[in-house]
Amino acid sequence: MTSIDPKQGLHQLMPAVLDARNRWSQTVSTSVLNRWLRHAIQVQPPPSSTIKIKYIIQSKARPPTFLLFGNVTELPTSYIRYLRHSLQYEFQFHGMNIRIAMKQSSGNNDIVKKKKQTTGIGGWQGRKRRMTAALKKTGKSPNKYRKKKSK
Repeated sequence: MTSIDPKQGLHQLMPAVLDARNRWSQTVSTSVLNRWLRHAIQVQPPPSSTIKIKYIIQSKARPPTFLLFGNVTELPTSYIRYLRHSLQYEFQFHGMNIRIAMKQSSGNNDIVKKKKQTTGIGGWQGRKRRMTAALKKTGKSPNKYRKKKSK
């Protein structure tokens, strides 16, 4: 504490200011944030069972700004307040404003097997279809589909 009396408590002021500046400009890795998020969701799940929060990143350090990605574009203010207080406690951001924004993630971020893009049917069915199309077009079977005569 400082007082009106000069030189009383000033030796504590500068270290406190530098500590606050360092905490204000700190960055937290995404993996640590996601571990924290899983724990925070486990302790207090979102108010609606339809809300799924997938991951979190820190987009900016000054002021600490975090982006949540999930299946909705907005979270209830009470849940944002809970996440903000939990972040402040866990990462020593107490006494400073934390910005939290929610973004809807594009598609499903889980690993999904994608179906191959093909131009048609393969195998015997595809060969039969191509032969039929060639017969209709030219009136005769194409050379590459003709059976070779054995000698």
